Amino acid sequence: MVTGDRGAAAVWSLALTVALVSVALVIAMVGGVAVSRARAATVADLAAVAGARDASCDHARAVVESNGMRLAQCSLDQGDVVVRVMVAPPASAQRVASALGADLGDIEAQARAGYVLADSPG
Repeated sequence: MVTGDRGAAAVWSLALTVALVSVALVIAMVGGVAVSRARAATVADLAAVAGARDASCDHARAVVESNGMRLAQCSLDQGDVVVRVMVAPPASAQRVASALGADLGDIEAQARAGYVLADSPG
């Protein structure tokens, strides 16, 4: 008995495995970037609130740097502190993106905080 399909299941299994691993890598990359984006947004919020405490960028910078990110911008705008935070995407996401010929660049987040002065009673 001679058939022309000998070994075809192994080839199809290998192709399916490669496709599934590729999809898993892309999902992991997107997940890693999403987590980094959420962390950057949280740190930007914290930094803006810290800076608004004394209307200065010193506390904002300390918060950002203690979380391993870069303070790209800090400014005062009518009593509010506006910060822009940058962080590099995860190394694993950068490797997958470069393998696909893409450049992720830095992840950015911006936040604004200030105090509202309540009118004194009476």
